Amino acid sequence: MDNSMAVTRELFDLVKQRHGEYASWAVWNEPKEGDGRLSGGMDDPIFDNVTDDLLDQLNPEYMFVALNFSIGSVPTLMNFHSVDRHIGKLRYALRGSPFWGAYMTDVIKGYSNPNANDTMKFLTSNPDKETEAIELLRDEIRTLGDKVTTLIAFGTKTSRILNRNLGDEYNILQITHYSHYIRRPVGETYKQMVMPKMVQEFGCHLW
Repeated sequence: MDNSMAVTRELFDLVKQRHGEYASWAVWNEPKEGDGRLSGGMDDPIFDNVTDDLLDQLNPEYMFVALNFSIGSVPTLMNFHSVDRHIGKLRYALRGSPFWGAYMTDVIKGYSNPNANDTMKFLTSNPDKETEAIELLRDEIRTLGDKVTTLIAFGTKTSRILNRNLGDEYNILQITHYSHYIRRPVGETYKQMVMPKMVQEFGCHLW
């Protein structure tokens, strides 16, 4: 193993302390044998036992940004780590890619609503909440060491928020949200939807 880990234990702990209630990393366990669910095993509490091997998988140079929590809250660092019919598409799409281990967060914190249109109405009525959210996102980027140059936005609404607030400072790459209706096989189809845009943006290899 390469001893120069992408994320030190100190940085991991700092992220956990400052942003753990809404952020996470794009690393998941695989389904256990016999578990045929696309998202099987994704809710395993992998950050309870942080090994050097796990730290070596984390990459603070890439940041995925979604809109907001759908419902309630999640355990520390477990955002994007659930078993549902959508999130497994993301794990499938990122396997073997340079984006495995990327940082993940929501742009709007402390507001839960599964309806994205309602979230946008909420922001229109409460512009101070968007301002606060952007400052928190800036703090996340600083915490990661200001290595992020492109924000990868899940969906149009997240992209719109990021562009109007941070478009002069960062590249904003919009990709299809993993909850979007996708024809079968959903994992491979989603991968083929997002991979070309990410390869073009970052100049990385196909996977």
